Amino acid sequence: MIISNLLKMKNKILLLGLVLAVLIIGLIGIDIYQKYNQRKDLNTNELLKASKEKIVNYEFMKDENGNNIIAYLYASEIKVPQNTYRGLKEDMTKRTENSQSFLKEVRQIDYETAEEKYVSKFYSGPAFSKEGDDWYQIETATTTPQAFFSQTRLTILDHVREFFGKETFAATDTTYSGVGDGYLYSSGSGSWNNAHDASSGIASYNSSSVAYAGSEYDGYEEEYYIGRIFLPFNTSGLPDDNTILSASLYIYAYSKQNDVDDDFDYLTVVQTTQDSNTSLTSGDFDQCGAIDDPTVGINESQKKDLSDISIPSYIIFDLNSTGISWISKTGYTKLGIREGHDVEDENISPSEDEVYNGIYIRPSEYSGTDNDPYLEITYGIVVESRIKIDTGKIKIDSGKIKID
Repeated sequence: MIISNLLKMKNKILLLGLVLAVLIIGLIGIDIYQKYNQRKDLNTNELLKASKEKIVNYEFMKDENGNNIIAYLYASEIKVPQNTYRGLKEDMTKRTENSQSFLKEVRQIDYETAEEKYVSKFYSGPAFSKEGDDWYQIETATTTPQAFFSQTRLTILDHVREFFGKETFAATDTTYSGVGDGYLYSSGSGSWNNAHDASSGIASYNSSSVAYAGSEYDGYEEEYYIGRIFLPFNTSGLPDDNTILSASLYIYAYSKQNDVDDDFDYLTVVQTTQDSNTSLTSGDFDQCGAIDDPTVGINESQKKDLSDISIPSYIIFDLNSTGISWISKTGYTKLGIREGHDVEDENISPSEDEVYNGIYIRPSEYSGTDNDPYLEITYGIVVESRIKIDTGKIKIDSGKIKID
């Protein structure tokens, strides 16, 4: 009897296991079929670059032709291990989705406290995504709204996972936070002031892999153009009690134009007041510092003359005390780039047929982080000393430790 009952129980378990196996295989099969149907009528350039589970966030916007698109950030398969910067090793405990920190030195203050000095790089958009103990590089791509929502619909298997408490990505009509860097362009027909004093740009380009700051005159169309670059950095990863010692803005220039070589053919740094930290709209054009005589965040010697800029290369602006005062420890530090004719409201030159002064840089949307804009901040923070001495005496002599 006992053996018979055990055999019956074993058969029930086997039958239950078989039913579960068939159910799981069936769900997987339905999932594959549903995903196939979501993609089958789409063009190659409409397909998502990664599964919907890898999407970090997305945003509605318009492309350069005014068409509705969705720009989305996704975690790629590229791992980003511990890095070095200027010979300094990265402190992985301080890495965030848009920053890396490198310990520069430790100065002992007394036997209880020490000052640690870090150099941190803050990128203008999300750069890293963490999965478990590994970090992956974030990339940007675009597609049409119809294609995006088709490929991110939940399948039956997704609903089953939700039932068991597993989070799944579900796209809605909500505008998710994206990336707020990019540039805006204005135009003025026959009038420099129409372009310079415009309250809005003709389009926003924060989905592009290009950002431009410059002043132009097209004599054939009798049209002026002005471009302004916006670079918001999430610097909330800075410790609240740190002391900022220095800061520098890095932008990667890959092309330039310098038809007018005068006292105004330079680039400078201003503070922006764009409405959103994570998106850029045409109405932000007049928020790239004051329209006339904007306050700049660098000293005169840090202005970059277009004729002196090597292409391609990083351009480095060392911020002065004003620029450093713009750095937020709790939110976004919003910086902008403008060309000298635009800054000083000097007509670029209506006497020539065509004149172009400006710089083209790579924003965060460009693939990888090798050419991304970033804000380098060196700061010190007082911490509990890592040196423990049970007996003896410790002496601090000009920052050097002596133990008796």
